[in-house]
Amino acid sequence: MMVHANRTVAILSLPIAAFRLLQRAAMVWAITAVSTTPARGQDDGPEARSPAEIKLLAEHGDADGQFSLGVMYESGLNIEQNDRMAVMWFTKAAEQGYAAAQYNLAFMIENGRGVRRDDAEAYKWYVKAAEQGDSDAENNVGRMTCEGRGTSKNVALGASWYLKSAAQGNAIAMRNLGIIYSDSIYSEEIPRNEEQAFKWYSIAAEKGDAYAQHNLAKMYENGGEACPKNDTLALKWFMKAAEQGLSRSQFNCGIFCQRGLGGIRPSDSEAAKWYLKAAEQGYTEAEFNLGCLFYKGSGVPKNFVSAYALFNLAAADGHESARNNRDLLANSMSADQIAQAQQISSEFGSQEPSE
Repeated sequence: MMVHANRTVAILSLPIAAFRLLQRAAMVWAITAVSTTPARGQDDGPEARSPAEIKLLAEHGDADGQFSLGVMYESGLNIEQNDRMAVMWFTKAAEQGYAAAQYNLAFMIENGRGVRRDDAEAYKWYVKAAEQGDSDAENNVGRMTCEGRGTSKNVALGASWYLKSAAQGNAIAMRNLGIIYSDSIYSEEIPRNEEQAFKWYSIAAEKGDAYAQHNLAKMYENGGEACPKNDTLALKWFMKAAEQGLSRSQFNCGIFCQRGLGGIRPSDSEAAKWYLKAAEQGYTEAEFNLGCLFYKGSGVPKNFVSAYALFNLAAADGHESARNNRDLLANSMSADQIAQAQQISSEFGSQEPSE
């Protein structure tokens, strides 16, 4: 079912001649991509209708039935998944003024699902839903207006749509306001304002938005006019975002654990746990740092095969230090070990990154 939609480098001397591990200790910078909200699905309540009832209602022109049938086709719920059919039924309901269908139709058009991608058409339908007070549509109108997609670029106007959405409690819109006030790419139209960025990130973070939690953590980690540097609070918010599966926050938790920041004792074993979580999602920096730990045997058993495999993964993403480490490490490994490591990285690297 659809749901609403500077690096500091430390050189470690090692026994292998000419082999230097460049331990990356940089924090990941704040998330600056303005975000959308996905399409939404039908509500499941005590009066939920059967697929046959929904189809009958839809065929007789009932907008709610048409929307629900569109959701079924999009999700493959009790019916064969079919984006084209989903678009057809969302269109029928949207043309009757059904806001949720207008939103979902816009989402499908924007993403080219079941129909040719068309930003202008998507924008049109988002506006129709937004004009009915749909908070997610208001957020997406704000996003497309700020980006100049499907309409003329106007950051100030986009921000006004974010404010409408945020006033309804939309955490993504709140986070997007934080981005507008903190990112220099918008500063020509809206001056950077750390206090406003801090305000909106804080509210969105408290509402559970993982990206806002990460950005709030970055503000505490860096310190500034809006908030003093506070590693304890930075770690708190990195942890909250990391626990929601945000790989860049998981990596930063690993850095904090390894350095002993935020009031905790340094622990390579704890760092390794967080690096692994991020590496499992294809996060390059985490792959590199975890490879370093496996090479040294710090916090994890010393294992050249694992280290090689991780360096190989990071190297595939263009990480030059990882490539150098992998090639130097190969001088101390047998052909069988290298083949095993390459097999591991091949299987591990076949997974799509989550972010």
